[in-house]
Amino acid sequence: MADDGTAPPGFELLRRVVMAHEGWDLMSYRPHQLFRRLRILTARSGAEGFAQYAVLLRRHPEKLGELRAFLGIKVTQFFRNPERFEYLEKEVLPLLACRNLRVWSAGCANGAEAYSLAMMLEDVIPGGFAVQATDMDEMILRTADDGWYPARDVALVSEARRQRYLVPSGRGFSVHPALRAAVFFRAHNLLSSPFPQGLDLVACRNVLIYLSDEAKARVVGGLSRSLKPGGFLFVGSTESILNSASAGFAPCGPFFYRKMA
Repeated sequence: MADDGTAPPGFELLRRVVMAHEGWDLMSYRPHQLFRRLRILTARSGAEGFAQYAVLLRRHPEKLGELRAFLGIKVTQFFRNPERFEYLEKEVLPLLACRNLRVWSAGCANGAEAYSLAMMLEDVIPGGFAVQATDMDEMILRTADDGWYPARDVALVSEARRQRYLVPSGRGFSVHPALRAAVFFRAHNLLSSPFPQGLDLVACRNVLIYLSDEAKARVVGGLSRSLKPGGFLFVGSTESILNSASAGFAPCGPFFYRKMA
């Protein structure tokens, strides 16, 4: 963004092309981060600016998948921020002590978070849950569904869970087929797709921090409507929800919010 607050040349055309084809607004992202990423992707495409890149996307809409993938957040691993998962297991799950829990890993990237949730739930309520995991990057969802991870991604998995839920495979590990069957992956864009309903727990971590304030409020409102009264929202360790009561949430622990009745 220029010093006077205006968007770079050609951005508005690019914004309109993406809106027309994808149904979501590029300005839902924080501007400085957005423009930095777009400049990188524009250069990779061979275009000489945002306007030329917009024309390229208009002529070749199949290339929009590259844009979705590049704007997506890929930094994740099993049980990332383990102290948060420990709080989830010891403090939150007992308050949801029932079977048939419906869980959503929103912005799941390569699926490590979704499988981490499934491992924990299988330990606590065997067979009594279903996890849906979504991301707007369909290519990374194929990786998630395949369920293979390098050793570094599973470094925080306990030895007991590693033996029970992971199978050594080459230089990494594959998720056990029985656990894979408990996790359903599908494409979903938090900025434009309908939200699922009737959920008990939603993990939406390290996504909100990249959104504009308006988009963040809109997504948080959608997540609130997705949850049953008494359900929980689990956000990232660099995120917090100011004025959470306006979205129907009450803080209930570090980076956990409970939907009020």
